[in-house]
Amino acid sequence: MNAAVKPDNSPTVAQHDEQFTLLGAGDKRLANMRYRIVTDAGRVITGTTNSLGETERIATDSTERLKLYTTGDSVHE
Repeated sequence: MNAAVKPDNSPTVAQHDEQFTLLGAGDKRLANMRYRIVTDAGRVITGTTNSLGETERIATDSTERLKLYTTGDSVHE
């Protein structure tokens, strides 16, 4: 019998991933906006959108509902 074996040191690949793009009036991308994403599993991801209004990509091993929160405040650096 032949079976494939995954080495213990190989990286795990998430089956699901999502990324949000925050848009304002006129579909303007909202750069530098603070956000918080909470997964069904209780993981909390915080960050600031990039220049394209995108959050970081959230990877999960199974289907999970993601909740996105923002205060509407932008970060001015």
